Amino acid sequence: MQVILPIIYSVFFVLLIYKMKFFSIPQLSRKTIASVFVLKICAGIFLFFLYTFYYTDGDFKLFFEDGNKLFYLLTHDLDHFKEILFKGDVRLELKTWDACFENTLYNDSRTMVMLNLLFRFFSFGNFYVHTVFMCFLSLIGLTAIYKTFTIYFNNSKKILFLSVFLLPSVLLWSSGVLKEGLLFFGMGLLLYTTKCGLETKYNFSKILLILLSFTILLFVKFYILIALAPGLLANCWVANSLNRPVLVKYFFSYFVLLLLVLLISFLKPNLNPVKIIVNKQEKTEAVAKGGVFLLSDTHFIRIKFDQKKEILIPVDTNTFQIKLHSSYDEWEISNLKDTIHISNSIDTSLFKLIYEVMPPKSSIAALKLQPTFYSLFKNSPKAFFNTLTTPLIISGKDWLKLIASLENIFYLISFLLLIVFFKRPTENREILYFCFSFFLLIFILAGLTTPIVGALVRYRTPALPFMMIFIFMLIDKNKLKKTPFLGKYLID
Repeated sequence: MQVILPIIYSVFFVLLIYKMKFFSIPQLSRKTIASVFVLKICAGIFLFFLYTFYYTDGDFKLFFEDGNKLFYLLTHDLDHFKEILFKGDVRLELKTWDACFENTLYNDSRTMVMLNLLFRFFSFGNFYVHTVFMCFLSLIGLTAIYKTFTIYFNNSKKILFLSVFLLPSVLLWSSGVLKEGLLFFGMGLLLYTTKCGLETKYNFSKILLILLSFTILLFVKFYILIALAPGLLANCWVANSLNRPVLVKYFFSYFVLLLLVLLISFLKPNLNPVKIIVNKQEKTEAVAKGGVFLLSDTHFIRIKFDQKKEILIPVDTNTFQIKLHSSYDEWEISNLKDTIHISNSIDTSLFKLIYEVMPPKSSIAALKLQPTFYSLFKNSPKAFFNTLTTPLIISGKDWLKLIASLENIFYLISFLLLIVFFKRPTENREILYFCFSFFLLIFILAGLTTPIVGALVRYRTPALPFMMIFIFMLIDKNKLKKTPFLGKYLID
């Protein structure tokens, strides 16, 4: 059943691809879409084995396990299930249910646990079925993105197909039981339904789809929704106005967003986005060292990865005390910026195990952020550059880093093509500004918050299709068509 059940569901979804009107796309056959779906399943299985035998840990395994545990409670102990859901009483070992300690935004790990709980009704505990389901959800989202932008690539749909479906990072990260798959599903629905904010007529079904996609993004990656919002607002303004000073409307939309951010920061300091970004960076920098991370009511601590058995005294399956006179790093929950090294612990508090992280194989120097807008603006160019160029090697023993580097080289070549074949835009500027503003914000946020190379490659993934769409919308297709190899294979 480990093999047969995923195959049965895969065949079922392939039949849906051939039957659903949604997958009827001019110049893109259903056979091609079905082939992409099968390719995504292979990528999802590869990701599973990669994290099983190479990295030995991964969020998707924990989401799957916690979903299974909740399913058991739902079917055997409904009262306890309700207590977890509504009161946060986690007596059962759920490693990801409270994995977020910032307490400023919704804990997106719970969304993934609940999604795995939903999948569990159909999978009978078979992990590969969860992979197949996520591949189909992300395929819907990616297809929606393709359909949204297809009108802007009349003579170059091969380029659009490559930019949306076949970028290595998108193919890999959207095919696992991870947040990226659900994220692309929500993004695709939102952009397809609203035409990137340019839709002027909405019926009841479209409003429902917008609410669904909005909810998904809100509970999976809130900052993605924030990054999309100004562009959607500006395009809505463009679509519903007679004159079209598009750039002015984009500037004004971002100005309104900035004012809103300042107002929120003033009224509710714990939602200050600058402090949230700085705290996120501090957390990620701590994770970059690897270790075992635990949480008490007042403190967040990290002990060295190989010292778990020496320092931790188990109270139950997921709760520990710290052995007296131990050493570790500590942060106050109210101030994650300041790291305190404890060399002779006398703390007898109970700590909950949040997660264990092996020291990453590669990292870059973290940007020195201060909790001020000036610090963010000052470091943004460097953050963007790091996200765009990391990693960038042409040889090495780490084959994964080499593959990621080759992907980066492809993106840099694309920017070079943009410079060589640039064509001044005369139309569809609102789409250009939309794609540019979105991928710029995501690249900056990723670069500001994480020094871990693998995490940086993953966090930029949702923005990659929009970066490539932006680049190729500005390239003169007639000149590119005359180029050997590129013109033959990229221009329809």
